[in-house]
Amino acid sequence: MPLITIKYKVGMIHNSHELERLVTHHICPDSLPDDLADLLSQPSTLALKGTYGMREGAIPTEYDHVVIESDTGNTEFEVYNKGMSMIFKTSEPLIQAFKICLGLQKML
Repeated sequence: MPLITIKYKVGMIHNSHELERLVTHHICPDSLPDDLADLLSQPSTLALKGTYGMREGAIPTEYDHVVIESDTGNTEFEVYNKGMSMIFKTSEPLIQAFKICLGLQKML
């Protein structure tokens, strides 16, 4: 799955109105480390859609938003309180979303 572009927002919010103030980072696929590029190229990555994590977990809330565009399709997902969510409830999609968000956050 050749990647075209990746858009990533991350930050702490107190309510959904604050989502607009978060900066969208445009990440060039050529700048990805190999392990993150491999993870993003997996077919299961396009299956990541919707919301993961615990919205009500804490205030302020840790928030990640990922948009991945490829030549075979696009996907968009958001993760609330990724660290806390991994402690209390894990699933394969949450683990994959967690790894993607951590990898992208390291690049900022």
